[in-house]
Amino acid sequence: MAIVTSVGNGDWIADAATVWDSGTIPLPEDDVRLNGHTIVQDGEVSVTSITGSNPSTLAFGNFDFTCSGTLSLFRITATTGADMSSCTIAAPNFHVGVNGSLTLSDDLAITADFELDGGTINTNNHTLTVMGNLTKTSGTVTKMDVDHVGPGSMRFSGVRHYRAVSGVITVEAGITAAAGSLTVDSAATVNLIANNYTLPVYGNDLIDIQGTVAATTGKLILMISNADRTNAGRIAVPNLQVSGADLSFTQNGAIEVTNLVIASAGNDTLAEYIIGCAGQMLGAVTLGVITGTGRAGKLTTGDYPLTMTSLASAKAGLANEAALGASSINLSGTIDGSAIAVTSVGANLHGGTIQDVTSTGVIHCWGVTDGTGNNQYVAHESGQRGFIGALAL
Repeated sequence: MAIVTSVGNGDWIADAATVWDSGTIPLPEDDVRLNGHTIVQDGEVSVTSITGSNPSTLAFGNFDFTCSGTLSLFRITATTGADMSSCTIAAPNFHVGVNGSLTLSDDLAITADFELDGGTINTNNHTLTVMGNLTKTSGTVTKMDVDHVGPGSMRFSGVRHYRAVSGVITVEAGITAAAGSLTVDSAATVNLIANNYTLPVYGNDLIDIQGTVAATTGKLILMISNADRTNAGRIAVPNLQVSGADLSFTQNGAIEVTNLVIASAGNDTLAEYIIGCAGQMLGAVTLGVITGTGRAGKLTTGDYPLTMTSLASAKAGLANEAALGASSINLSGTIDGSAIAVTSVGANLHGGTIQDVTSTGVIHCWGVTDGTGNNQYVAHESGQRGFIGALAL
């Protein structure tokens, strides 16, 4: 093994005699140092490692580039070839460090653990596919579209469109994404643990979770931005928060959550979650948050059947709303109407407990425990009707 250092500008292979201090093409067992020169990859490359001794430029070609050790863009400004469809950049570790950068000219697949630590990545409207751990400790990400094949860990805060393809991906730090999308394929698991994934939602149909999102206290936070939004994809997460300042989010696809928070992102405004299809499983629903002033939430069920564990306000004094329409609601816990303006056009409630609800319009209660504090429109019925499983009768 030898250290091979650049001594001039030129093509990696064709100009080896004048580019490298060895006078020959670097070998697979060599460690390569770029020493302030511009190098163009003009064929397949296999080395042990590469890094920069002084600020340099590396133009990856439309060829495989393989390192058996670390590929470090430390002090190296790198660009990809214009057609990377039939080649990959492979290394156990791919590191973009201080004064280093990577700009894509085509979609790029990297077979490596990928880390951004002080450098800059510009995907230039292309997609970076990482087939290993994906970590960002510092640095700048521009227009980051990522397909992550895992298994691995993710700490990217500048991700725009993120797709977990397969494997188990662990989010090691809270993520605030750029405006974009989140897709988790059926073969993938994303583990949030106690970390939040915040996604500003600037369009429709941007979330589709067919795989698994696991968490302890970590939440998927959807920040509805600029206009009311809709989503047709599946959302399946333990903890979901829908936020927006006087904006709504309509979920037209399946949803399975354990805890749902609907709360405005601004003081004295309202965020609204609208049910757009039958059979949604909302878990424990909390309207509003305790932070800020008057950050309230609204649940609009339409006439769709649904299940939920409970419904309550985060604190007293919020101007929350629950528009239950003619829904059939399968309840296992308690609806507490304190600080919630409830309306109904004949909603049917099955199971659980209802208390402190002042309703505008009748709520038909079937097998529901009266927790007191309800007005005359909370009507306790006998027998069973209106809900079997997830189907309204």
